Amino acid sequence: MHYPQLTTMLNHITGPIMAITIAVICVGFSIYFCHTAVRRLIFRLKQRSIITLVEMRQSKLTSYISLAVIAVVVVIVIAQIFNGPEISALHYQYSLNRVFATILLSAITLLGVSVALVVGVALINLCAVMDKGLANAGRFYDWYNLHDYLMDDKNRLTVSTQKLTFLTFKGTLPPAKVREEDVPKLEFILNKNKNKFH
Repeated sequence: MHYPQLTTMLNHITGPIMAITIAVICVGFSIYFCHTAVRRLIFRLKQRSIITLVEMRQSKLTSYISLAVIAVVVVIVIAQIFNGPEISALHYQYSLNRVFATILLSAITLLGVSVALVVGVALINLCAVMDKGLANAGRFYDWYNLHDYLMDDKNRLTVSTQKLTFLTFKGTLPPAKVREEDVPKLEFILNKNKNKFH
């Protein structure tokens, strides 16, 4: 037997619960990404006081593309919050009233903004070999956290943080380009500190 009133009532209950659950998950991830961005920003400010031995350059094209895509998604979601067909779709498909639909879309927007913040901070971070370790991808790696390095014929440095990483690419840091005149200095620094690698 089919009970349309019972189905409608269940939709009215499960729709808001689903919206709140997804919103809470999005807010949780947003807090994590914001925390990551703040830590990396603090590290960027601290880099000014750390002795930089060799500066390196990373390709930031992927970060710019990611930032552009995230920005477009955030703008679209914000547009849906104020006056978009998604509000009506959420109402008809999941029985969400405007309040719950707005909460859900706002949480998704917050998640997008927090991811964009992480990517934006990564763009301003310096990639360099320092006296106490290596700064790469917005994080600092002490010499003891590194395992091996590889320098190719195009003066690109790839560093691993785990054994056998060059076979699996697990724990491989993004490659960074070094100026040709800095290569001997960089290899000297890495070989000098290689006895500290785990």
